[in-house]
Amino acid sequence: MISNIIFPILAVLFIVLLVFSIKTMKNTLYLDGTIMIVIIGLIYDTIVVSIGTLLGESELLHTLNFGRFIIHAFFTPLLIPAGITLLNFYRVDRGKSKLIPSYLTWGITIAFIFFGVFTHLLGITLEPRYFDGILYYTQSHTAAKSFPYASVAVVVICIGLGGAIFHESRKHSWYLLAGGIIIFIMSALPASIFGLVFGSLGELVLLFSMVWTFRSIKNEEQEPRSNEKIIPLAI
Repeated sequence: MISNIIFPILAVLFIVLLVFSIKTMKNTLYLDGTIMIVIIGLIYDTIVVSIGTLLGESELLHTLNFGRFIIHAFFTPLLIPAGITLLNFYRVDRGKSKLIPSYLTWGITIAFIFFGVFTHLLGITLEPRYFDGILYYTQSHTAAKSFPYASVAVVVICIGLGGAIFHESRKHSWYLLAGGIIIFIMSALPASIFGLVFGSLGELVLLFSMVWTFRSIKNEEQEPRSNEKIIPLAI
């Protein structure tokens, strides 16, 4: 039993990442608050999984776990505007200040939220599962399980955004690409065999890669630049 040890550690690491995010955001407009919202959601997620065995099979644990599904449906797509903020900074399309306009960014995000809610949340039936020392509620094996298209699409978009940033060949530009590839691989491991640990680890890596890239942006912004006009990141 190792998951019952790893998940409390993951919860602490997400809290540390949140504090680091807030510190990075201080005195700069470049840290997109949507990342912190996602981190808060994953703090909740890992804490609920961590305390599952303490609460036991109950209506309370069922409700708390349903909250996990709600968070993933509503919060995961918020990584799209966060990633696009990074991409706009690196100005892949050098002829424009923004590669993707704000209305399109949030239109895509809202569409993914609705798609995730209707395909993976409405009508969901949860059942308890005990695996590797942790107790949590997951989608019933007797119910027709829907493939998490929205979540996978968001990860693919993050990989694409990371690849576009990497194409710029600038300092610290590979973090998001690497984080997207890692979470894609880890999320592909079936929870029925490997449990929830690898998926949560992948989420931690992806969010860290985003926050670290924002930190690099902040540091680069403080360096003197010649012949380059600084363009605001607001989306």
